[in-house]
Amino acid sequence: MVYALLLEADRAPVVRIANPVRSGEEGAIRSKSNDELQMICDAVVSFLEPHVQSVNSDAERVAVEYTNGRRIEVPRWLIDHRGHDLVQSLVTAMSSPRARQRELTKAFLKVRLVPTSLRRVLLDAAGLAD
Repeated sequence: MVYALLLEADRAPVVRIANPVRSGEEGAIRSKSNDELQMICDAVVSFLEPHVQSVNSDAERVAVEYTNGRRIEVPRWLIDHRGHDLVQSLVTAMSSPRARQRELTKAFLKVRLVPTSLRRVLLDAAGLAD
């Protein structure tokens, strides 16, 4: 989702994969292999990390599984940090206020990669069995 936002803002870090995703093609992110998604994730983390306070760069990594079966690993600090603080760090990293709720929601809808943990939370909140 963040990579899609960065693509749209022309601020995305270069990711060396076979068929790079370009602005306007953000939906293609969800079909990338685990290895390609990991490379995209690592590039976004490297872009964002200098702007996040109190980050342990050597922190353990945590597996994130998506509803389409894809799986990547992210630094624990990315999971543990408050979302609003991460958004502010993203605004700083982008040197632009574009990283707001509306833009992030649009990017999410384009990419449609949903972590299984988020799916469980939403189903539980709605009172629906999985």
